[in-house]
Amino acid sequence: MLRLSDGVRSPGPEVVVLSTAEQWLCLKALLQGSSGNHLQCSFSSQGSSQVCELTVEHRSLCLRYAELKQDMSEENIGREIEGCFRSCKDGVCIFVLLIEGGFYSKRERRMMEILQAHFGAEALKFLVVLSLENVKIVDTLDDSLMELINTCDGRYCRVSAAGAGDGLRPLFEMVDLTLTEHGGTGYSEAALAAAKRSSTDESSMKMLRQKVQEAEVKGQAFEELARYQEDRRAREMEALKVKHAEERKKEIAERKKHESKRESLEEAVVSHRAMLQRQMSEGNDAKKTSVVLLGLSGCGKTSALNLILERAGGHYSVSESRPEAPQATLACDRKKVFAEGRQLSPGGHP
Repeated sequence: MLRLSDGVRSPGPEVVVLSTAEQWLCLKALLQGSSGNHLQCSFSSQGSSQVCELTVEHRSLCLRYAELKQDMSEENIGREIEGCFRSCKDGVCIFVLLIEGGFYSKRERRMMEILQAHFGAEALKFLVVLSLENVKIVDTLDDSLMELINTCDGRYCRVSAAGAGDGLRPLFEMVDLTLTEHGGTGYSEAALAAAKRSSTDESSMKMLRQKVQEAEVKGQAFEELARYQEDRRAREMEALKVKHAEERKKEIAERKKHESKRESLEEAVVSHRAMLQRQMSEGNDAKKTSVVLLGLSGCGKTSALNLILERAGGHYSVSESRPEAPQATLACDRKKVFAEGRQLSPGGHP
């Protein structure tokens, strides 16, 4: 373990290191290369975490690190960080974010997002940003990093391979100042429990907001569907009105056509009836025959006329043994009789 020049030391504050495996190895190499009278350190493993016992001039820190791989899910990263936190004595700790040369990359930003999501924004009050400056160093700090440092109340320090022991003094001072500002305590189990409750409440609220949004989206979709159906019904009604108007026009035209045809037929019937009557009248005149009986007075013209009329009417006289003497005709006489569909008009002159 640690080599102490003045005997047993008291345990120092617990620090959870947030970094990639490369950054942790860089810090480990830097500390091991600078180990001496001013800086003493030792490394060990506890479960899945690595522990670094660090002492600078009788002041000590316990660094705890769980390897955070780039392809790990946010849930697994949060679980690993929480495992390191729970391994701290009394569950009290300070968080340290490692960056290289002042570069604040997407990986570090992702870690900060996961830290706040899992431990709450309260965790940033116990965060120190430590920049490892070995090779390349940025000229100007990134705006997002400056925003993080401002949120952390300026808790930003740098350490290089040359004089690592002296470079770590600001880290010790910031850790002590943070603990002092919070009554000698760091981020605690109570703070984590409160963050989890808040996260649960926030998740519930987020789920509720999501359901409200879904309901609003469904409501909008329903309103759009209702408007579409109303427009469709209006179009269909308009189309039906046009169709019915056209059908009524056709019905009126058909009715006029039938009435015109009926009138024409009635006129044809009347005309045909008149023509038949005319033909019948003309036919009757064509079948009429006039017969004139000529002869001297007393030659029997009247008797012949009567005989013709009797025979035409289907009457036949019976000869008598003593026929009466015919009387002389004193005036012209004309008779009409129908036989065999023809009119016969015999007449005699006295």
